[in-house]
Amino acid sequence: MAGVAAGDIIRFVAKFAQYAQELQNVYHALVIGSQSSDSSVFASIAAWLETAYTELLPDFTEDLTFDSIVAYNVTQDALIGEDDWPTLVDGENVSEGLPLQVAHQVNFTTPFLRSQGRKYIPAFGESSVEDGGNLVASASANVGDFAAEVLENISGTSWTGVVGAYRYPNDLPARFGQYNTALVKEFPATQRRRKIGTGI
Repeated sequence: MAGVAAGDIIRFVAKFAQYAQELQNVYHALVIGSQSSDSSVFASIAAWLETAYTELLPDFTEDLTFDSIVAYNVTQDALIGEDDWPTLVDGENVSEGLPLQVAHQVNFTTPFLRSQGRKYIPAFGESSVEDGGNLVASASANVGDFAAEVLENISGTSWTGVVGAYRYPNDLPARFGQYNTALVKEFPATQRRRKIGTGI
């Protein structure tokens, strides 16, 4: 089947690099609407990601590079597209970057118990954090704005992408839960090391 159809699950990955280390945020969306071309869907996803991550530019260390965006059609087991970020290149915070394992965490709730989206936002500069470890007021507001953008659907020309948490079929049925609300933590989380390609 060519293109993306209603009911398809899309997995898309926002890729970054810092100090030669690859960092990722992984998202899922449920497609609603009529069939759309892969190129159109990819462009809408890229625009959605740019809008969300632009909110964090003042806090991202200048050592962070926006690497690429990759999108897959999980339902059809097919690559939708891979390309550079449309316009974003580097972070704008000129202060020293926080250690790689330190990330600001946003939790997104879904209608299902024990089902949530967890996004670790890497590479903030030291000036975005108070001496006690909490986010400064401006950074906290920026993370809140980022979370609000993530809660918005992806708008395409003839389709809508509902963003949420997807449980891959294994010993349990597949399940998709739309993100309902976001919880922004005022202090960093320590991101444990994971296997390459599993996201941050």
